Formats: sequence, structure tokens, C-alpha cells
Amino acid sequence: MSLEGAVPAEPVDYTVGAIVRSCITRRRDVPTSRATAVGIFVGRHAPSLLDALVSRRFERIFAGRERPAFLRSFEGETPEKLAAQPPAPEP
Repeated sequence: MSLEGAVPAEPVDYTVGAIVRSCITRRRDVPTSRATAVGIFVGRHAPSLLDALVSRRFERIFAGRERPAFLRSFEGETPEKLAAQPPAPEP
């Protein structure tokens, strides 16, 4: 599976700047761009909104492509059914 088009490329300068800012400020979440800053903010303050936005974008970008084997389909599942399932065995 390719993430081409799903994840925006960012210039190396942005990444280096974020690493330097992180070292200076000792903060864990240092965005590399304004879009990343918005994503971090929404993820902290409205995680369900971010989940819906990411899910919608994923479906739009990968529509028509075969679902990778490592992604499980939850279509037709209810929270009760999922909670009743035994945990997967550890490898």
C-alpha cells in the first residue's frame, strides 16, 4: 500500500526547524507546519472530529483500491459485538 497523496510532503527545512525547536523548548509535540499544528490541536481538543476527518479522507483517497490485509473491516460490527470478541492470541 502506498501513502502517495495521502501524506503531504514537507521540506527538510521544516523538519530540521521542528527538531531544533523541540530541543530548545523541551516540548514533545512540535509541529513542522501550520497544517500539522492544526492537526495536533484538533487531536487534543476534539479527537472524535479528527477521527472522522481522517477516516473520510482515507476513504476518499483510497476509494477503489484493494484494502490492505493488515486493515480490518468493521462494517456491520457493533460495539457490543466487538466487546464480546475474545482478544487475539499473542504471536
